Amino acid sequence: MGYEGILASTLAVACIVGESQQGATPQSITDAVGKEWIATNGKLKAMFLQAANHHPEDWVLRGETVFQTVQLHGCSVGKDGLWRVRADFEVTGPSGELYVPASSKEVTKDAGEKGETAVYVGLSVPVGPDAPIGKYIVRARVQDLVAGTTVIVRQFYEVVPTVPH
Repeated sequence: MGYEGILASTLAVACIVGESQQGATPQSITDAVGKEWIATNGKLKAMFLQAANHHPEDWVLRGETVFQTVQLHGCSVGKDGLWRVRADFEVTGPSGELYVPASSKEVTKDAGEKGETAVYVGLSVPVGPDAPIGKYIVRARVQDLVAGTTVIVRQFYEVVPTVPH
């Protein structure tokens, strides 16, 4: 069963000044349960943040909405003083099928604004009443379009039929 579309996606932008290293080897950190929630490529660093609506064990009930946010640091500033970032999100369901089709977000932001420390790119996915029970994987491919560097991070959540005890 595929998701018909994304009901809401949000973007908020900020970025720290930094030069990404061309030719750097991308690296990711995988935690004890298999999430590649943080990745680096030179000075470019992306990480999934814990969503406010997530239960501590990363489960969600049918009818709830999952909010996934990637925080990006180390963006390069273009000659025009702008940051340019692109994020491609997709969600696969328990049997490996595409649950949310690829969704791209591109952000351009003036690097001269004070108090900005990171780029935030978000995706919200409503979990339908008939969503299959099981593990869903959210994949974000994030690019610094100025430096030409890319990182990929993965996060998962599990749809459960009832609140676990």
